[in-house]
Amino acid sequence: SARSQRMKSLVKPLLLTAVLTLAFLSLHLGWWGPVTEEVLLQELFKQNRAIAWPVFIAGSVLYTALGGPRQVLAFSCGFLFGGWQGGLIGTLLTGAGAMLTMLAVQRLGMDWVRQKYAQKIELIKAVLAEDTWIWVCVIRLIPVGSNLVTNIAAALSDLRLPAVFFGSLLG
Repeated sequence: SARSQRMKSLVKPLLLTAVLTLAFLSLHLGWWGPVTEEVLLQELFKQNRAIAWPVFIAGSVLYTALGGPRQVLAFSCGFLFGGWQGGLIGTLLTGAGAMLTMLAVQRLGMDWVRQKYAQKIELIKAVLAEDTWIWVCVIRLIPVGSNLVTNIAAALSDLRLPAVFFGSLLG
C-alpha cells in the first residue's frame, strides 16, 4: 500500500547515508591507518622521487600548455609543497606551460591562421603591443576565458615572449 511504498522509497537514501557516515567515521577515527591523500602523496613522492618529480613537473607544464585551469595546478602545488613554496612553484610551472604553447604555435608557423584572422590579430597587436605585460596580467586575472586561447593569440600576434611570460606570472 501507500505506507509500504513510502518506506521502500526511504530505504535506499537511508542505507546510503548510513554507509557514507560509517565510511566518514572510519577514516576520521583512523580505523584504516594513515590513508589520507596527503600521506599517500607524500609517500608516493618519497618512494619514487626519481620518477615522481620529473613526471609531476612535465605533466604540470603540459597540463597548463593545453589550457588546464591554473587553479587546479595551484591547489596541487600548495597541497604538495605548502603555501608560499607551492604558490611559487605553481606560478613557475604555469608560466612554463604558457611559454610552451606560445613556442609551439610560433614554431608551427600557423600562416593559414594568421591569414584567416589577420584583422583580429592586428587588433590584438595594436592593443597589447604597448605595456604587454600589464595587459597579459590583467587578462590572466579576469576569471573568464581560456588560457590556451590567450597563449595562442599572444603567439600569433608576435608579442614579446618575456613580456607575456612576466605578465602571466603576475596574473
